[in-house]
Amino acid sequence: MPHSNKSHFCDDERNCFEVNACEKTVRKSFEVSVPFTITPYAMPKEPEINCAGDIVVRPCRIRCRNENESFDFTVTQVINVDVPIEFGAEICYDKTCVDENGRRVKSHERRNDDD
Repeated sequence: MPHSNKSHFCDDERNCFEVNACEKTVRKSFEVSVPFTITPYAMPKEPEINCAGDIVVRPCRIRCRNENESFDFTVTQVINVDVPIEFGAEICYDKTCVDENGRRVKSHERRNDDD
């Protein structure tokens, strides 16, 4: 069934009458801006050190020694060093500006990501 361009209106005394009607969509464009400040950071935390595998003992030189003679050697240990690092950013934004034909018409207060 086709849509009629007629609308029915009634006044307070319930007298009804018909009027011509049409439907339009209204659009208004706005430019909206939000200024941001982003401050990145990296915060190293306390490192954790762990031994990996066995200690290796090696002589520095191979030679014959007398009974009371000292000798040199190296001790080698593989270690793992874990350094946790927190990466992130503090993000703040300022007033929202809405521009309607070159005029500021509305603004909102500054907030940060903890609000």
